[in-house]
Amino acid sequence: MSVEGTRRLPRTLGAWRRDTSPIYQALFLAALLVLGSSFVAGFVESLRLFGLPPIHGDATILGRTLLERGEYATALDEFRLAGLIDPENYDARPQLDFSTARSAPGSAAQRGRTSLAAGRWVEAERALREALASDPQPELHDLLGFALYELGKREEAAQQFERARALRAPHAERTP
Repeated sequence: MSVEGTRRLPRTLGAWRRDTSPIYQALFLAALLVLGSSFVAGFVESLRLFGLPPIHGDATILGRTLLERGEYATALDEFRLAGLIDPENYDARPQLDFSTARSAPGSAAQRGRTSLAAGRWVEAERALREALASDPQPELHDLLGFALYELGKREEAAQQFERARALRAPHAERTP
Protein backbone atom coordinates (compact mmCIF):
# COMPACT_ATOMS: atom_id res chain seq x y z
CA MET A 1 0.00 0.00 0.00
CA SER A 2 1.35 3.41 -0.90
CA VAL A 3 1.87 6.30 1.52
CA GLU A 4 -1.05 8.15 0.00
CA GLY A 5 -3.25 5.05 0.31
CA THR A 6 -2.29 4.78 3.98
CA ARG A 7 -3.35 8.40 4.54
CA ARG A 8 -6.69 7.85 2.82
CA LEU A 9 -7.59 4.71 4.81
CA PRO A 10 -8.86 6.52 7.96
CA ARG A 11 -10.91 8.91 5.82
CA THR A 12 -12.35 6.02 3.80
CA LEU A 13 -13.28 4.08 6.93
CA GLY A 14 -14.80 7.21 8.45
CA ALA A 15 -16.86 7.81 5.32
CA TRP A 16 -17.99 4.19 5.28
CA ARG A 17 -19.09 4.36 8.91
CA ARG A 18 -20.87 7.66 8.29
CA ASP A 19 -22.64 6.50 5.09
CA THR A 20 -23.79 3.05 6.26
CA SER A 21 -26.44 2.20 8.79
CA PRO A 22 -25.45 0.68 12.16
CA ILE A 23 -27.38 -2.49 11.29
CA TYR A 24 -25.38 -2.94 8.07
CA GLN A 25 -22.14 -2.34 9.95
CA ALA A 26 -23.09 -4.94 12.58
CA LEU A 27 -24.03 -7.48 9.91
CA PHE A 28 -20.78 -6.82 8.02
CA LEU A 29 -18.72 -7.35 11.17
CA ALA A 30 -20.69 -10.52 11.97
CA ALA A 31 -20.00 -11.83 8.46
CA LEU A 32 -16.28 -11.11 8.91
CA LEU A 33 -16.38 -12.97 12.22
CA VAL A 34 -18.05 -16.00 10.60
CA LEU A 35 -15.52 -15.96 7.77
CA GLY A 36 -12.59 -15.76 10.18
CA SER A 37 -13.94 -18.50 12.43
CA SER A 38 -14.48 -20.73 9.37
CA PHE A 39 -10.82 -20.38 8.46
CA VAL A 40 -9.76 -21.15 12.03
CA ALA A 41 -12.10 -24.17 12.24
CA GLY A 42 -10.76 -25.49 8.93
CA PHE A 43 -7.19 -25.16 10.14
CA VAL A 44 -7.95 -26.87 13.46
CA GLU A 45 -9.74 -29.73 11.67
CA SER A 46 -6.81 -30.14 9.28
CA LEU A 47 -4.42 -30.62 12.21
CA ARG A 48 -5.68 -34.17 12.66
CA LEU A 49 -4.70 -34.94 9.07
CA PHE A 50 -1.08 -33.88 9.46
CA GLY A 51 1.25 -36.81 9.01
CA LEU A 52 -0.65 -38.24 6.03
CA PRO A 53 1.25 -38.08 2.78
CA PRO A 54 0.40 -35.41 0.24
CA ILE A 55 -1.25 -36.60 -2.93
CA HIS A 56 0.99 -35.58 -5.81
CA GLY A 57 0.44 -37.44 -9.07
CA ASP A 58 -0.84 -40.71 -7.66
CA ALA A 59 -4.32 -40.50 -6.20
CA THR A 60 -3.87 -43.87 -4.46
CA ILE A 61 -0.99 -42.88 -2.15
CA LEU A 62 -3.33 -42.02 0.72
CA GLY A 63 -5.23 -45.28 0.27
CA ARG A 64 -2.02 -47.32 0.41
CA THR A 65 -0.88 -45.52 3.55
CA LEU A 66 -4.24 -46.12 5.21
CA LEU A 67 -4.06 -49.82 4.27
CA GLU A 68 -0.65 -50.04 5.95
CA ARG A 69 -2.15 -48.47 9.07
CA GLY A 70 -4.96 -51.03 9.07
CA GLU A 71 -7.68 -48.48 8.32
CA TYR A 72 -9.27 -50.65 5.65
CA ALA A 73 -12.70 -49.08 5.22
CA THR A 74 -11.22 -45.59 4.86
CA ALA A 75 -8.51 -46.91 2.52
CA LEU A 76 -11.04 -48.58 0.25
CA ASP A 77 -13.08 -45.38 0.12
CA GLU A 78 -9.91 -43.52 -0.91
CA PHE A 79 -9.26 -46.04 -3.69
CA ARG A 80 -12.84 -45.61 -4.90
CA LEU A 81 -12.47 -41.83 -4.87
CA ALA A 82 -9.09 -42.06 -6.60
CA GLY A 83 -10.76 -43.81 -9.51
CA LEU A 84 -13.29 -40.99 -9.75
CA ILE A 85 -10.78 -38.17 -9.34
CA ASP A 86 -7.96 -39.44 -11.54
CA PRO A 87 -9.25 -42.30 -13.72
CA GLU A 88 -6.36 -42.08 -16.19
CA ASN A 89 -3.64 -42.62 -13.57
CA TYR A 90 -5.61 -44.94 -11.31
CA ASP A 91 -4.80 -48.62 -11.29
CA ALA A 92 -8.21 -50.30 -11.25
CA ARG A 93 -7.73 -52.27 -8.04
CA PRO A 94 -5.38 -51.89 -5.12
CA GLN A 95 -3.00 -54.81 -4.87
CA LEU A 96 -4.37 -56.79 -1.93
CA ASP A 97 -2.93 -60.13 -0.87
CA PHE A 98 -5.60 -62.80 -0.63
CA SER A 99 -3.00 -65.56 -0.65
CA THR A 100 -4.36 -69.03 0.06
CA ALA A 101 -1.00 -70.27 1.40
CA ARG A 102 -1.97 -69.25 4.94
CA SER A 103 -5.07 -71.46 5.03
CA ALA A 104 -5.47 -75.20 5.25
CA PRO A 105 -6.30 -76.76 1.86
CA GLY A 106 -10.05 -77.22 1.43
CA SER A 107 -10.89 -75.11 4.48
CA ALA A 108 -13.59 -72.45 4.50
CA ALA A 109 -10.86 -69.84 4.94
CA GLN A 110 -9.09 -71.03 1.78
CA ARG A 111 -12.38 -71.04 -0.16
CA GLY A 112 -13.00 -67.48 1.04
CA ARG A 113 -9.52 -66.33 0.00
CA THR A 114 -9.83 -68.00 -3.39
CA SER A 115 -13.23 -66.37 -3.95
CA LEU A 116 -11.84 -62.96 -2.98
CA ALA A 117 -8.90 -63.34 -5.36
CA ALA A 118 -11.32 -64.24 -8.18
CA GLY A 119 -13.71 -61.36 -7.23
CA ARG A 120 -16.62 -63.64 -6.25
CA TRP A 121 -17.77 -61.54 -3.29
CA VAL A 122 -20.94 -63.45 -2.31
CA GLU A 123 -19.11 -66.80 -2.22
CA ALA A 124 -16.28 -65.17 -0.26
CA GLU A 125 -18.70 -63.73 2.29
CA ARG A 126 -20.37 -67.11 2.81
CA ALA A 127 -17.07 -69.01 3.16
CA LEU A 128 -15.47 -66.42 5.45
CA ARG A 129 -18.50 -66.34 7.77
CA GLU A 130 -18.22 -70.14 7.98
CA ALA A 131 -14.48 -69.88 8.73
CA LEU A 132 -15.05 -67.24 11.40
CA ALA A 133 -17.65 -69.39 13.15
CA SER A 134 -14.96 -71.94 13.94
CA ASP A 135 -11.86 -69.73 14.13
CA PRO A 136 -12.33 -65.98 14.85
CA GLN A 137 -8.96 -64.72 13.56
CA PRO A 138 -8.41 -61.00 12.96
CA GLU A 139 -7.24 -61.66 9.41
CA LEU A 140 -10.49 -63.47 8.57
CA HIS A 141 -12.48 -60.50 9.90
CA ASP A 142 -10.44 -58.25 7.60
CA LEU A 143 -11.09 -60.49 4.61
CA LEU A 144 -14.80 -60.63 5.37
CA GLY A 145 -14.72 -56.84 5.65
CA PHE A 146 -13.23 -56.62 2.14
CA ALA A 147 -15.95 -58.86 0.74
CA LEU A 148 -18.70 -56.91 2.50
CA TYR A 149 -17.23 -53.63 1.32
CA GLU A 150 -17.31 -54.81 -2.30
CA LEU A 151 -20.89 -55.97 -1.83
CA GLY A 152 -21.85 -52.45 -0.76
CA LYS A 153 -22.39 -53.37 2.89
CA ARG A 154 -20.17 -50.55 4.16
CA GLU A 155 -21.38 -50.42 7.79
CA GLU A 156 -21.03 -54.17 8.30
CA ALA A 157 -17.61 -54.07 6.61
CA ALA A 158 -16.50 -51.35 9.03
CA GLN A 159 -17.71 -53.52 11.95
CA GLN A 160 -15.61 -56.44 10.69
CA PHE A 161 -12.53 -54.23 10.35
CA GLU A 162 -13.10 -52.96 13.91
CA ARG A 163 -13.45 -56.53 15.23
CA ALA A 164 -10.15 -57.42 13.59
CA ARG A 165 -8.49 -54.37 15.12
CA ALA A 166 -9.92 -55.20 18.56
CA LEU A 167 -8.65 -58.79 18.33
CA ARG A 168 -5.18 -57.53 17.42
CA ALA A 169 -5.05 -55.10 20.33
CA PRO A 170 -2.95 -56.51 23.21
CA HIS A 171 -5.54 -55.54 25.82
CA ALA A 172 -8.56 -56.82 23.87
CA GLU A 173 -10.77 -59.45 25.40
CA ARG A 174 -10.84 -62.47 23.15
CA THR A 175 -14.48 -63.46 23.17
CA PRO A 176 -16.06 -64.89 20.00
